[in-house]
Amino acid sequence: MAQYFAYARGNRQEVHRLGSKKSGAMGGVNGWHSGVEVIAVYDKNKGDYFKVYLTGGSTRAKQSVYLGCYDGNKFIPNKTK
Repeated sequence: MAQYFAYARGNRQEVHRLGSKKSGAMGGVNGWHSGVEVIAVYDKNKGDYFKVYLTGGSTRAKQSVYLGCYDGNKFIPNKTK
């Protein structure tokens, strides 16, 4: 069984991807000038956690900004903005 299960759905058929503890998983949704990206990571001490980024969208108009992470219990916002 995979550690991570990712999916995407748009105007076509839904697609699925699997990720392992070693590979992790990543997914994103873009608008024209903004978007979000989530990266799933496994740490032997922390377990699963998910990093969340704001992106420049399809145009990549700006560098991605780290918003924070979800550690399985709560969202921990990035306080260095």
